[in-house]
Amino acid sequence: MPVGEDDRLTNRNMNASGRGANVNLTKAGIHRALADNQQSAMREAISHNRKLTPSSSRISPSGENDGKGLPSGRKNVFKSLVGVVMERNREYKALQRHVADSDVSTERGKAVFWGTDDRDKDIGAKNTAAAYAKANDKKTLEQTPGGRGLDNYGGGWNYQAERFKYRAKEGQETEPTSKLWEDISERFAQQSSGDVDKVFGVSKDNPWLANPKYKETAIWEKRERSMIEAQGQKINNFYQGSPQLTPHQKRQDSAQNSWKDTGGFKGLPAAPSTLRDTKPKEPNS
Repeated sequence: MPVGEDDRLTNRNMNASGRGANVNLTKAGIHRALADNQQSAMREAISHNRKLTPSSSRISPSGENDGKGLPSGRKNVFKSLVGVVMERNREYKALQRHVADSDVSTERGKAVFWGTDDRDKDIGAKNTAAAYAKANDKKTLEQTPGGRGLDNYGGGWNYQAERFKYRAKEGQETEPTSKLWEDISERFAQQSSGDVDKVFGVSKDNPWLANPKYKETAIWEKRERSMIEAQGQKINNFYQGSPQLTPHQKRQDSAQNSWKDTGGFKGLPAAPSTLRDTKPKEPNS
């Protein structure tokens, strides 16, 4: 199948049968499966130092003399790796479309924002905000259809961070997964109306909130708060100890010990010496 033809086919299939469904997440899942299938074939080829068959690779060999004389096994490993990256890029772009188009709306006065866990006390802002929102008939970003879809994709932030880290460029301020979440968070803020609530997992006097790094890295400071203030909305801040937040919820463990299902490059078996010099650099696309 010519490069790019799968996207047109996917679009036709989604338009025909996917109306009303979350089309962009479905597309992302299709490209994820294609990328993972190719990566599995590539790992097997590297482990066994043998040629990939044409059926194992979505990018068909165009001839025995392709690859400027590379032996066929090395040539097909290279082609399969390129195929992995191409499908991973298409997956990421589908997630970008989801971020731009999905429903993150809330009713007036019912948007709840959150941030900053207290690791010492094992208090999580996300879970505390979710419990608060549910009890008060409000919504966090992750409780909207768009936010829930991104939050559940593949396994959440940790999965996405590992899967797309190859796209990060040297000197780039925001890594790829953070960019997805910053963009959808800004849309959540932009579409909010009336008073909004902000839930912190830490106390008001926590030194981290006064740290310049906090203002540089927190999505609330970088994208959400300024948008809300520009729209003239009132912000109700709730910190650890606020009676409205009782009981506080435990934070989600941000450590991920197994990368088995991420499809990331981590854990790729060491290539035999005959293949090591042919592994291309991970692209900056």
